[in-house]
Amino acid sequence: MCIFLVEYAYCEKRNKKYSLLYLWLSILLFSLVFGMRYGVGIDYLSYLDYYINPYAYYGKSIGMEVGFDFVSKLLYNQGLHFVFFFGLIAFAQIGFFLFGLKKIPIVLPFVFFCLMTSGILLGGFMNVMRQSISFTMFVYSIQFIVNKNFVKYLFCILCASLIHFSAIILIPFYLLAYINVDFTKKINIQIILYILSIIVSKIGVFDYIIEFLSKNLFLNQYERTLSIMADTQTTNLVFNIDFILRNIVVVIIIIYSDKLKIFFQDKSFVLIYQLFFIGVLLNQIFSGSMSLNRINMYFYNYFPVVSGFAICFFYLSRKSSLKYKNLYLFISAIFILLFMKDMYAASLSKSTSKYVFYFEQERYMEKQIELQNVINVRTQN
Repeated sequence: MCIFLVEYAYCEKRNKKYSLLYLWLSILLFSLVFGMRYGVGIDYLSYLDYYINPYAYYGKSIGMEVGFDFVSKLLYNQGLHFVFFFGLIAFAQIGFFLFGLKKIPIVLPFVFFCLMTSGILLGGFMNVMRQSISFTMFVYSIQFIVNKNFVKYLFCILCASLIHFSAIILIPFYLLAYINVDFTKKINIQIILYILSIIVSKIGVFDYIIEFLSKNLFLNQYERTLSIMADTQTTNLVFNIDFILRNIVVVIIIIYSDKLKIFFQDKSFVLIYQLFFIGVLLNQIFSGSMSLNRINMYFYNYFPVVSGFAICFFYLSRKSSLKYKNLYLFISAIFILLFMKDMYAASLSKSTSKYVFYFEQERYMEKQIELQNVINVRTQN
């Protein structure tokens, strides 16, 4: 897929005639591979049961938004295999994501590399499927903030809320279109705020407030699923390594943020960077609440996006400075280590990140047993 995105970037610069072809090929390849998966993701089997037995859920409160429910039943009523269902989800996820960033084609291979290796693709997109679609629709809608087109932005976010209701919180962020002050301009202030967010999370300054919000907002519906996700994580040692590596990347990005903004000279990147910075701060502050971090997904998921921009900058500037070349290699190595960590997690017996094609079901009969358990729970409720 990265090869297709490289070809897309090249064609956009040299020969635009075939550029969209390569972009669509990358989207279709992604949709095919992740549409044909089986049992990958915490909620996969619940979604599978929901799709193959849609009317068994009639009259039950299952939290599926009307837009997602409509599309699911539409596919089911056409007699389509569940591969089409999960393929369409993957198509929407990567389609909105890439088309939201295609204005700067050179960064797409780097951004996808970071998305794939950061764990957000396998650990995020495959686990929280509906909200991931809403997030990528938010990425797509950034252009409407930059162009100050409120009608299109509102329409896009309302459509996203029909997939996952939490997207409704994104409507006020249109105001960023009229805030001419870049609150991420001062690097030293960014560093101080980021360090403070880590300290706050470690000493638990806002623990009471975070606990109150987690229990009294609609977020409490996520606690069960998210606690399961927490139980399937890797050991504390691996988690701490992950924490350190991600913090190193964030600090490097902050230090070079002014150079990134000058290099790309794009208003959408400045906005994306601001959302990224909000995300990394809240990721530290909300570290004690997985449900609040679920909402923060709309901002923290810009981590691989901005990281991709940073790696792209260091790569394109590598000939002008040995420092940039080393930073390009260093950050790339960090993301490869993060990917290796995820592969280690996937090797654990409890992990749902282990990739399985749907035609390999017989090799993983325990997933079939888990599916039956999902059905049994549903029929008892």
